[in-house]
Amino acid sequence: IANIDNKKSFLNMYLFLFIGFMLLSVFIQFMQLRGYEVFYNNFIIFSSSSRFDANFTQPNQAAFMLALAELACIYFYYQYKNMVWLLFSALFIIGIALTSSRGGLILGLSAIVLFNAFYNQAVRNKIKNIVVQLIGFSIVYSIGIFIYKSFNVLDSQADNAIERFSEGSMLARVSLQEQSWLMFKNSPLTGYGWGNFANGSIEYANEISLFFFSQHSHFFITQIASELGIIGLICLLPITIFIFKKISFKMDGFNAVCFTAILIVVLYSCSEFPLWYLRFLIIFAVFITLIDTKLLSVNTKYSKILAVVTLGSSILIVLYISSYLKIYNTIRYLATNDLSDNKVEETYNQIPNIFGMSVFKENILFHYIPINNERIDDKLSIAERSVATELTKRNLFRYARLLALDEQDEKSISIFKAACVLDWNGDCDNIVDELDIIAEKEPQVYGKIKYEIDKWVIDFDPKKLK
Repeated sequence: IANIDNKKSFLNMYLFLFIGFMLLSVFIQFMQLRGYEVFYNNFIIFSSSSRFDANFTQPNQAAFMLALAELACIYFYYQYKNMVWLLFSALFIIGIALTSSRGGLILGLSAIVLFNAFYNQAVRNKIKNIVVQLIGFSIVYSIGIFIYKSFNVLDSQADNAIERFSEGSMLARVSLQEQSWLMFKNSPLTGYGWGNFANGSIEYANEISLFFFSQHSHFFITQIASELGIIGLICLLPITIFIFKKISFKMDGFNAVCFTAILIVVLYSCSEFPLWYLRFLIIFAVFITLIDTKLLSVNTKYSKILAVVTLGSSILIVLYISSYLKIYNTIRYLATNDLSDNKVEETYNQIPNIFGMSVFKENILFHYIPINNERIDDKLSIAERSVATELTKRNLFRYARLLALDEQDEKSISIFKAACVLDWNGDCDNIVDELDIIAEKEPQVYGKIKYEIDKWVIDFDPKKLK
């Protein structure tokens, strides 16, 4: 991309395709709004949910992409002065409202403010355009809220993004920053290691006021600090310096839209996890590359080699997707059938070994292996790795049971407590009820543990854990 002669033409084509894709996403949102579901074999055309994610898995991800699409429309409107771009922009703003995403609302507003701030125009025009466009955004967004409330067949009482600002989930974000700080303080130079945020955070489940589990800290700086330490933070400096050196408030449309897109990704990274997903990282990389004027010379005699590598990569991608679908089918089979232990093991052994997906294969195994003393050391090893990558109450509960069977009572008690604390609302009922059931069946294994947990849970208050 850096070597493209006409970067503006490339950007226009890229954004045209992006807008087309996101128009399809808004259509999916309206189908979800009315409760429609369409599946084709193993592929989800669209499925319903109470917040309309347009098949992006998370509503926040959909809102982020819709904010970028809104930005693209603003750019094209300034370039072509055609009202159709305002119409498309309105559709994307309605789409943001349908996600009920607070972050999406902020990103949608930021697209307007940042683009106009960077764009080369008189200060008076900057202010006028920002005010007018923010008013227009507010009107269209209100229409989106009306649609969300009036035509939502799944949950007409669901809170919109503005109402959700009063939720207590901000406490969860604070909890995650506390976890990050404790992890960084324990290993400041190198951190806990790439991808080990979840594994490291469990060590502090009983040390912070409210423990809330997540695979990441919801803030990219503390995420990097906790996993990669000072060394990781130093690696941020070059791109940070590069961006700040390039910023200007007298940019042409090309640079204004690229810089605004970059900053929207950065803003989103302050509350979510986009740069750790390849699809979002590629978007970020494309805009960074477009503003980087350095060229890379490639010897043409290597063009055939590059062509072969590209073709080989495409074939590998197809094979990779095929293997992923096999895993998906296996999970569905295990989840929807009552199988014997031997059948579970036999089915598990049929899962292909795929590079980069071994962790998911182990998680499947841990989810279904019988909890008993047979090969207890192997099961504990699998449990530790699974808890590190998929920290859920179910996984913690199963891990604690295996520790109890291995006579590691103190650690088992700690993990049972962590399972309680994992829910930041402090709801231990399910854990206690399940523990009562297994303690009644195997009192020699779980009797002492149940006694300690019952004593602890009487005074359990997530606000007084310190």
